[in-house]
Amino acid sequence: MSRTRGLRGVGAGQAASGESVHGRIAGGRAFFHLWGDLLRERQYWILAALASLAINLVLTLAFIGFASQARITPYIVEVNRHGTPVAFGPAERIRTVDDRIVMGEVSRFIVRLRTVTSDPVILQSLFAEAYAYLSEREPAAKQYLDAYFARNDPRVLARSYLRAVDIESVFRMPEDERQKGHSTWRVRWSERYVPVGIGGSGYEEEWEGFVTVKIDPPEDEERLRRNPVGIYITHITWAQVKRR
Repeated sequence: MSRTRGLRGVGAGQAASGESVHGRIAGGRAFFHLWGDLLRERQYWILAALASLAINLVLTLAFIGFASQARITPYIVEVNRHGTPVAFGPAERIRTVDDRIVMGEVSRFIVRLRTVTSDPVILQSLFAEAYAYLSEREPAAKQYLDAYFARNDPRVLARSYLRAVDIESVFRMPEDERQKGHSTWRVRWSERYVPVGIGGSGYEEEWEGFVTVKIDPPEDEERLRRNPVGIYITHITWAQVKRR
């Protein structure tokens, strides 16, 4: 009897232990289902928030890029005598510029560069206006002028003499197949030198230069303000012809 009772006690203990193990497993599964779903949802929400931030960042950068590259589209509006619009539309892009306009701009370019005045403000303004004609994409002209004025600084020259410039002729050279989209102009001008202070005598010099021009219509507000026609100097050389 005692042996039988002992076996029954062992069996009951094992059954209780098995039920306890199954209870822990079931509890673990319930915990996993409860909190595992929450953890997965939390990860999904984190990924969704990061994706939203990435999209907002891309859109913000795109808006900034578009804003910094704003394009101006001029419109032409026709009105009748009462001021009522009767026709309008975007202005066509300039394909060619009249030679007379180019001649005038080239003349002003030379005058601004070669003039020497005692007023430093005017001198700086002349140089700023002249350098607005220089092409950033083809910097040969700018490099030439920078090297020339490094040796002939007009601010230093103004201490000795003043210089006035008179354009005598601007002539278009024959087209060169190697320079498509460009035109070269021969410019001749005279310069009158007036010494500063008492003593000394004035004199005149004749100069000749060759200027290569490219038409590049402005596409943003800054270029439109600085160079509205879009005439850019890509190459330039000049030399004194004689002194009289």
